[in-house]
Amino acid sequence: MQQLSAEAIRRAAHYKEAAREYQRHLIMTSVWEIEKLSWLKSFLQCRQKEQEKDTALSVEEAELFRHMVVDRDAEHASQDLEFVASVQEKEKKTLDRLDSELDELDLLSSDPPDFEHEHDELFFGDAHNSDGHQGQREPLALSSDTNLI
Repeated sequence: MQQLSAEAIRRAAHYKEAAREYQRHLIMTSVWEIEKLSWLKSFLQCRQKEQEKDTALSVEEAELFRHMVVDRDAEHASQDLEFVASVQEKEKKTLDRLDSELDELDLLSSDPPDFEHEHDELFFGDAHNSDGHQGQREPLALSSDTNLI
């Protein structure tokens, strides 16, 4: 070092300082690379667990669907269809019968009663509580000569 000039020594010191900073930055870069890869690994593990849960649910759904499809054949499906159609037809007939009964009742009572005002004798108590709110009415027992229809 004694052979070097003051300027050469100053430049050598700058070189060593730059080399040290370069090495320090390489270490920091590798630290951040490790941090980055650690978070990537954590993210991928999280996604893998989520996908495993999704896959397990999909497998369960597929198995349920398979049982529904495999356990049924065309004959069972036809029987189910016939059963549902017969129930629907029976319900339609019941609805038609009820409609007819209602039509008959409408014919029998040409002027339907106004239960709010005209037949208050069928109920007891005031329609409103003392605080002014609508109350519930309870029916009185009807006598044998009372005819509702």
